[in-house]
Amino acid sequence: MEKRDSKKVFQLALNEINNSEDPTKVDCSFIILDFEKSLNNTVISKEDALNGLSKSIDNKPIVGNYNSTDSENPDDDNFKGHEAFIDENKHGELYVGLDTTPMGVFTSEGYIETIEVDGESREVLMADAILWKDRFPEAIELLQEWNSRGVNINTSCELLYSNYEVKDGVEHIKSPIHFSGHCILASEERGDLPLVNPAYETSKLVGFNELKQFKKLVAQSMNKKEDEQMPEMFKKVFELSHSDIRTALYQVFDAQLGDNQYSYIRDVYDSNFIVDIDTVTETDYQSETFKYDFSKSEDDKITINFDSKTAVMKKTEWIELEETKQLQAQISEKDSTIQSLNNEKKDLQEKFNSASETITSLNSTVEDLNSYKEKYEQAQFEEKLEEKKEIYSAKFSALNATEKFDSEEVQTLIEKSVTDDEAQFSLNSILVDLVEVKNEQKKDNQEFVQLNNKRQNLVPVDEDFDSRYK
Repeated sequence: MEKRDSKKVFQLALNEINNSEDPTKVDCSFIILDFEKSLNNTVISKEDALNGLSKSIDNKPIVGNYNSTDSENPDDDNFKGHEAFIDENKHGELYVGLDTTPMGVFTSEGYIETIEVDGESREVLMADAILWKDRFPEAIELLQEWNSRGVNINTSCELLYSNYEVKDGVEHIKSPIHFSGHCILASEERGDLPLVNPAYETSKLVGFNELKQFKKLVAQSMNKKEDEQMPEMFKKVFELSHSDIRTALYQVFDAQLGDNQYSYIRDVYDSNFIVDIDTVTETDYQSETFKYDFSKSEDDKITINFDSKTAVMKKTEWIELEETKQLQAQISEKDSTIQSLNNEKKDLQEKFNSASETITSLNSTVEDLNSYKEKYEQAQFEEKLEEKKEIYSAKFSALNATEKFDSEEVQTLIEKSVTDDEAQFSLNSILVDLVEVKNEQKKDNQEFVQLNNKRQNLVPVDEDFDSRYK
């Protein structure tokens, strides 16, 4: 079994919230955790939870980072997360800070209750608390709204512990375990802030299962004597986000880290991500920030291009208050434009759907009309064909060419001649050829007939001299 001083954060859920007769507070209770494996691969047994952890919950703070809004967008307020950051204290030591504000306090030790999960009973660790309504009216109002709508109000508890044991890749946290604080998280996508889900199944909305690790910082005391055994000190902050890619990136990236290195993915973009790499030795601590490119295959497999490693730093810019107001005005104008475009899009979609139905109906009518049109055109064709056959039958008969008329060639040309003038010309050419052949036959067989019964004077009757003697 290994031993260390460490701090871990879990996402849980606000279980109940009630109005109090005291206007300065509201009463509530939390499910702290259950005793199954959490989504951050950690297990705390029921025995270890009752052995110190449950007793340390009383009087510990409930914190949050509430993001307010204005009267024009009253439904855009939300909570954030732990808002973790690395800073240096007055002794020059690095630590992980959490940008949150106390909003209440636990009023009881932890106790065991049985709840139903997917039709099965499960034991959980719970505790009672109060929230300071008069100091944080808008934040408490949002929590009460979520509670009335049945929204699972996610929270994240911080635990300090010394001992742990890894079995089959799962970290089993051992007593003594001390409860440090409780942070209220964003429980739905609201405004510009994403949803943060719990690490325990008992504290999450079904369908959101993803782990987001905010920060894992390793620090050691620099004031220990050289000959003194210095324990490792860990502080871990875990949250769940809506992005599957972040979890996959952790799995691929952490596999190539050294034993004394730890990662924190700050931001994830379409094709790259920003990550802090903390390196700890016995005498030094170093934190560096890099950008890496990555790609995702069709089967959602993440591949990191480790050769693309680039050192980066965050740029912060101060702007004048008047410029901020202008930017807010521009954002409001764009929001109005977006709303207008969405309304136009909805109107166009309705018109498009109506037009599609009309076109479908017209297409059906056209198909019916095409059927009638084809039948009509066929009847017209057959009528004209019959007329052509009668005409050319008579012409070929007059030329004693009935056999020629019945030939496939002539019948095909007659059928084509209904719509093709060239075919009709060919038919007429055949008739002309037949007429010429018949005339030649008559000329070759011609007989001269002498009319013997006709008498006439064969001697010229001219009396003038020239006619008679010349």
